[in-house]
Order: sequence, then C-alpha cells, then structure tokens
Amino acid sequence: MKRFLVVLVVLIGLFSGCQRATDEEVIQDVIGTELADYFSDVDNYEKPTGDTIADTGTKGHLYVFWFREVKNITKNVDVTIEGDSAFVVIHRDHSGILHRYPFDTLPPPDTLIDIPKNFSDNGLRYAIFKKVGDLNINRGWVLTDISFKKIVSTNEPPFKIDSVKIMTFDSSMTWLITNPLTLIPKDSIMRLPRGKKLIITVYTSPSTENVVVFIHTMGEQRLHRYRIRKAADGVFQGLCFSAPMVGIHRWGIDVLTYGTIFEDDSTTYPYEAEAWIIPYVSTAE
Repeated sequence: MKRFLVVLVVLIGLFSGCQRATDEEVIQDVIGTELADYFSDVDNYEKPTGDTIADTGTKGHLYVFWFREVKNITKNVDVTIEGDSAFVVIHRDHSGILHRYPFDTLPPPDTLIDIPKNFSDNGLRYAIFKKVGDLNINRGWVLTDISFKKIVSTNEPPFKIDSVKIMTFDSSMTWLITNPLTLIPKDSIMRLPRGKKLIITVYTSPSTENVVVFIHTMGEQRLHRYRIRKAADGVFQGLCFSAPMVGIHRWGIDVLTYGTIFEDDSTTYPYEAEAWIIPYVSTAE
C-alpha cells in the first residue's frame, strides 16, 4: 500500500510537471502567433530599401543613405507560472550589418560605396498572462498586461532616451512614456483614430550628446521612417500619423549617435543606439 501511494504521488508530480510545461509552451506559442502584433519589433528594422539622412552638423559626410540588414535573430521567452498567473520575460536580440552609403554632393555620384558597420542590439520586454479564459482556448491563458520593448545596442550608447511624449495635433490626447518596461493593462494601450495627426517629442540625455532620432511607423501598405528634428538640446520633435489601417500597430523610436551614421571609422565610432517599440491601436473612429 505504501509503495502504491509513493507511485501515485510520483505520477501526480509528473502529470503536474507536464501540465506546467504544456502551459509554458502554449504561452510561448501564442506570443509568436495570434498575439504577434503586440510583441513584434519588426518596425525598427524592416526598411530594406533604406533612405537618406542629411547632416545638420559640421563634421562627417553631408548625406548618408542607410539601412539595417538583419543577419541573425535570437529569441528567448522565459515563462514563470505561479498558480493562475504567468510572468513572461522576452529577450529578442538582432545582429547584422548597418549599411552606409555616404556622399557629399547633390546630385549624388552615379556609384555609391557602402561603408558598413556591424550592429548588435539586445531587446527586452515583459508580459503577464492569467488563466481566466476558456480552458479550451490556449488552456485558458489570456494576455492581461504588457510592457513596451526597450532595445539597446551591445555597445552601450553614451546617451539614453529619457521619455517620449505622444500628443494629438489638436492636443485632445497626450501620453507621456518614461519607462518602456512598465507593465500596463493590455486594454490600456493607447487607442487613436486611424490617420490621426500627431506630435511626437523625444527627450534624451545627456543633452550634450549628438544624436539623430527617427520614428518608424506604418503608412499606406508600407513602413515609413522619418527623422525627428532637434528642437533644443536633448529635445527632438516631429509630426507623424497613426496608421491608416485599423488594427494593432507600433511606433519604433530609434535613436543613434551621430558618429554611428556619419563617421566611417567603426573602431572610433561603433554602432551605438537605443530604441523603444510602442504598440498602439488604430481605430475606425
């Protein structure tokens, strides 16, 4: 009888372990499938055609046509389950080539020469799932809270993004983000009418560090990348629009050192950057 009880306890433990592993796999799977729009970071990298940035300083090249080419993606989703709650830590790292085609005249020469740099970025975000749904759908696990994503280059940048302010052009709605890794209820993600005109302000420090700031955003069926101009030391401001298509979209706030883009020497001026990926909902009204 004692032996039977021991075997029964072991079997219950094994079953419980399998149940836990299955729940973890379900959460990992749903993050990459039906919830992918919430967790995607493709907006910060998917610009295969590139575009040109003009220098506003006094050093380096006058113009640089540039884009990132991702060569490797490493993803790790850690799920910790306690009762009916699951805390999720998502590491997603990108590495590859920052293509740079500098030129100093307009019109540009017939042939542009690529002077690339290697890039490596480390991304982090958090999420919370709770077992409050239909047990026949994803074993009942429902996304309840999510953070934005913070991406920092492996070469630690000499600056940081302090905050991002997103305000409608008519000043009717304003959001101030000071920590992209703060968990917020999924239903509290900002909602905007599609095609809404916005003013986006990015604050960086130290204000003396020379950086260039971009926003990656979805336009009509394709991704756009805009430069946000310097308004004051450590303050960058520009106009943008919410996506014209209804659904979940993201802004990529992309900040790089001046030397990353405009200086050729990758030893003295290596790739240094920080980005925040901010999801939002574009609505019909």
